[in-house]
Amino acid sequence: MTTTLPNWDRLERERQQAAQELYDSQLRDPDTEAALRWLREHGATGILNQEEVADMRRATARVFFLLADGQWHDAVAIRVAAGSHGQPAAEGLRRMRDLRRPLARYGLRIEKQRTADSRLFSYRLVKAGEG
Repeated sequence: MTTTLPNWDRLERERQQAAQELYDSQLRDPDTEAALRWLREHGATGILNQEEVADMRRATARVFFLLADGQWHDAVAIRVAAGSHGQPAAEGLRRMRDLRRPLARYGLRIEKQRTADSRLFSYRLVKAGEG
């Protein structure tokens, strides 16, 4: 009996293509109108300004590219990716959660696993149905 292995190169190309499409459509720095629309849609008018929204979207993009390799990453790595200039961002996991809906549109999801004998979790990006 012959076992057929998955075509890892094809799967990796598909993952990279989905990552680029997601970034292009959802995570690029917003123009002024897109930032204002985001503020209105999320009830943040008067709370956040356009620059803060742009910073949040850039942080979300950095978290996305960290996870796009399909490897497991702990909360510390995600907070560092969300931060800037090597300083971790307290809302790093929130930026990761912001990715769930856009990822689902591209057949991707964030999987989590508990780190052995602890209350800590690791996360990775997988195709829906994988894992």
